[in-house]
Amino acid sequence: MSADLEARYRRMLRWYPWEHRRAYEEEMLDTLLAGARPGQRRPGPVDTVDLLLSAARHRVGLTARGLATAEWRDAAAATGVLGALLLVGLRLATAGRGYHLGGPAPEQWLRLLPWVLVAVAAATGLRWVAAGVAWLAVAGETALLVTRYSDAPTSAVFTLWAFTLAVVTAVALTVPAPPRHGVAVLGVRRVALVTAGVLVAQLGSVAAAVVGGYGHLADGRVVVGPYFRPIDTASYLAGGLLIVLASWRLAPPLRLRIIVLLAPVAATLATAEYGFDGWRDSYVRIGYVPLAAAQWAILALIPILAFALGVVLIRRHEQRTRLLALGRTADRVTQVS
Repeated sequence: MSADLEARYRRMLRWYPWEHRRAYEEEMLDTLLAGARPGQRRPGPVDTVDLLLSAARHRVGLTARGLATAEWRDAAAATGVLGALLLVGLRLATAGRGYHLGGPAPEQWLRLLPWVLVAVAAATGLRWVAAGVAWLAVAGETALLVTRYSDAPTSAVFTLWAFTLAVVTAVALTVPAPPRHGVAVLGVRRVALVTAGVLVAQLGSVAAAVVGGYGHLADGRVVVGPYFRPIDTASYLAGGLLIVLASWRLAPPLRLRIIVLLAPVAATLATAEYGFDGWRDSYVRIGYVPLAAAQWAILALIPILAFALGVVLIRRHEQRTRLLALGRTADRVTQVS
């Protein structure tokens, strides 16, 4: 049997998770080689497709089992509480801007109310109520996003990160967990500190809304006026610092998983800011140019890929940490003996 065929089969078997390869790689390789034709040097198309699909199925199954662990449940419960608090602050600032500029203030306040209910329900142990209201809010946000895209497409695209945060929060609250588990994982003091950070971050926006420090740019974006921009920036920095301080003392496994759960939000924001900035400029210069299907696919897939990459990196990091710990233990045993 050709050594090239064996080498190629081994390369394809690397697509399987290490746990599966450790137990079954040699057996699978023997079966594949036994079914090969005399003189065959490359895997056939049927074997190739079957191996790749089987490897993908095993990896998805391994990831699903990994996401069902207690560590991920803790992270989801904490992310649900944190996401609701962040959305309260975000919608509060949006409502303030809309009120000052004479916009649809009732609509903006209605967008704020569900997330206040979600935050209160999640903090008081009404998890299913929090999840249900969160999904209703996501449905409303979806309808508003579609309407906004027809009226102000750049505003819709460049606020997709907030919509992604709403979806992540609703998904996190849907993960089964005991009542008040998010608050228990984070700690009451930490939740209070995050709440204070969210409110402090809006002080500059509130001041600008009260005094009238907002204005429109040519493409319809709402910005803080030059006199209030330093105050607005300082308030966001102070609020962000409080939130970072609140989360910094979390256990590393929990902190890493919360970061991964929020990675789709950061990925959506970065994709819009750096990948669609030219599209926004062209909208200002030549008018509306609708997004192509490939661009919508990018906006939809990048957050999913960011989460998947984060899961893989955490798994590899923790596997490497366990192997290093085993190596140190074995080394100590060898030295003692």
